[in-house]
Amino acid sequence: MTKEGWCDSWGIASWNPRPLIELVVGEEVPVEVFPPVFMSRVGLTVGARVLEEIETLAQVWKIPPECRWGMSPFAGHSTDPVWARVNTRAFLEGDPECSNLAAAFRVAYALPEVARVAVGTDQLAHLDELIRAVCLSVDAKAIAEYRRLLGSTSPQSPVR
Repeated sequence: MTKEGWCDSWGIASWNPRPLIELVVGEEVPVEVFPPVFMSRVGLTVGARVLEEIETLAQVWKIPPECRWGMSPFAGHSTDPVWARVNTRAFLEGDPECSNLAAAFRVAYALPEVARVAVGTDQLAHLDELIRAVCLSVDAKAIAEYRRLLGSTSPQSPVR
């Protein structure tokens, strides 16, 4: 489509990267068929295996973090009671004054590393809170420890 002038660029959005891994890992796929943008699930609800699969695809496709996008940082349910019970601010530097939901949104940019996160809301206050959360700093050591405990210690580890 891009080659024919129908669009400027294209990308892939995937909830489950496993079928894509099976298509491209170990195959001789021409570089020009790789997407310039990749969107995947992000955040604290993404399991170790999916996290590693997402990062493997980004590595194989040579997609830099600034061309990676995230979706569903709250697993589709920002009103789930878990977001009020879990102290997601523990993944941020310092002691920021923000809600657990805002902290979880900011942390989603690091699990896996992405430049943009898509969310939907019909509440302006909720959107404003998330926009302000982007300026918060993630604690890299806390993220590394979380990944270690999760069983996903390295973006370079092989897919299991």
